[in-house]
Amino acid sequence: MPGLDPTTDRETREARGDDLAEVQAFVEELRGERDRLLVELEERQTLERDVAAQLGEPRDDAEQAMVQREVDRLEPLARRSAERIDAIQRLLERAAQGRVAVCDRCEGPIPLARLRAIPGTTVCADCKEDLEREARRGEATGESEELG
Repeated sequence: MPGLDPTTDRETREARGDDLAEVQAFVEELRGERDRLLVELEERQTLERDVAAQLGEPRDDAEQAMVQREVDRLEPLARRSAERIDAIQRLLERAAQGRVAVCDRCEGPIPLARLRAIPGTTVCADCKEDLEREARRGEATGESEELG
């Protein structure tokens, strides 16, 4: 598949047991999901615009409140879809660089199961835990400095 670095992917799949076909299939799944989400997002945004346009029409308070609730319901859905599309796009860009399943921190493998669960991730589970520990230590240090 274009964009996948065979050397990196071979080393990565040997380290974790994923084969290149699985990685390629995963990338294709991501493309399909991105395309589906783009269509859904456009539909939601169109609906949101239509509902928002109804807000401008004179209505009684009950109807106005109902339309506003619908706008309030749609906005977070569109935002979540856009965030998911962004995460998938970043992962597809990593795939084009041959780094779809390579940890940015340790250069080790990121299992496909982790990528499926957290598509925006760029670090393996071990490095994520290390980063969280470092963040907690930093917070603790910051608190003690403030108190000191």
